[in-house]
Amino acid sequence: MVRIAGGIAETFCEDIPEYIKNFCYSRLDYTIKSITAEFCRKYHISLYKYQ
Repeated sequence: MVRIAGGIAETFCEDIPEYIKNFCYSRLDYTIKSITAEFCRKYHISLYKYQ
């Protein structure tokens, strides 16, 4: 849900600072991080900056 909210916010705000993205990603549990990583691999989205 955080990723969805972030995607929506980024649409309206143009760009969310990296430190906010990194902080939010660091708060996710292992299961959600795994799902996020799989989604990013499937749709060729770079995840390196969120780890």
